[in-house]
Amino acid sequence: MDRPTRAARPARDRDSLASPRAVGYARALIHNRDRARLSRADRDRLDELVAATSVARPRAADVSAVIDILKPLPARLPAGAGECEEAVYLVDGVVYRTRHGRRGLYADRLVLIGGRPGAPYEGGRWEYAAGAARRLAAADRLDVAEAAAWGRRTHVCVCGRALLAPGDGVHPACARRL
Repeated sequence: MDRPTRAARPARDRDSLASPRAVGYARALIHNRDRARLSRADRDRLDELVAATSVARPRAADVSAVIDILKPLPARLPAGAGECEEAVYLVDGVVYRTRHGRRGLYADRLVLIGGRPGAPYEGGRWEYAAGAARRLAAADRLDVAEAAAWGRRTHVCVCGRALLAPGDGVHPACARRL
């Protein structure tokens, strides 16, 4: 029994118009990609293509070329991003740690476990904090003294471990890292 074959797509004419979906994708790439990594020649070529795609209905070949140039580039960092680095931060009484992942810097929030009025917390666990890495600034970075003050107040180190000697405020291994 023969299987029905899928009909081949008709070949696009060189002067055919781009679909609105492709134009929207190309415009999103134009605004969201880090073009500083392009060579001067590629940047000039891209400027010509962007000008050609700014018309009401650009050609499919121009839009496709823009997509081919911009798609492999990394995303542009939002304004103010890149100010923080992999470290521990304190913002509004919440401890965050930033780490590098496949898509760049991300932040986890320390969630305290246990703790009743008058009783110390039992420790903490890290939970992903969506978008927090973009809101952290270098001024929010914890130093040893601030981490110790927070640890004495909560009886939990900034790493999430319960402190056996809360007077220290920071676990000895963390004091070396901060």
